[in-house]
Amino acid sequence: MVKKICGLMVCLCVSVIAFAQSQPKQVLAKADIDNFVKNFTAIQELLDAHVDDLTSVTEGMDTFEADDMQATFAKIRSFAVPPDLKKGLSGLGMGDNGFEKIMVILYSVGIVMSDQMLQEMGVEEQEGAAIIKEQMQSMRDCIHVADMSLIASRSEELMSILENM
Repeated sequence: MVKKICGLMVCLCVSVIAFAQSQPKQVLAKADIDNFVKNFTAIQELLDAHVDDLTSVTEGMDTFEADDMQATFAKIRSFAVPPDLKKGLSGLGMGDNGFEKIMVILYSVGIVMSDQMLQEMGVEEQEGAAIIKEQMQSMRDCIHVADMSLIASRSEELMSILENM
């Protein structure tokens, strides 16, 4: 009996380890969203002023394949943000990892918008919906659940400022 229990426990542990996916790190707090909304115009101007510095990290961001999304987020999280951009974003309340926070906000809003559009269009019955949902899931897998929840709770406010870009 002890052998059966031990064998079951070993199988359970192996299964958990094999199927467990590491959760991406959480980067957002309510204050980050507040500062993003409050300072959106200044953030946008700051990013526009550094567009040449950001080309290496923004290349390939138009992909939605799962492996490519993981690579894109790894590139975002490891990007060496120019010191003056880092300082500017920090001065706007976004902290030392302000660029990463902004990218998480933008991707999360994109996910929320896509989910809403799918619901409004009634696409659930169409073949294309499965592909779109899979692509959105690959993006969602790159963002911490708590960050997505925070963005979803402020989605209307965030979408309204981003629509006016």
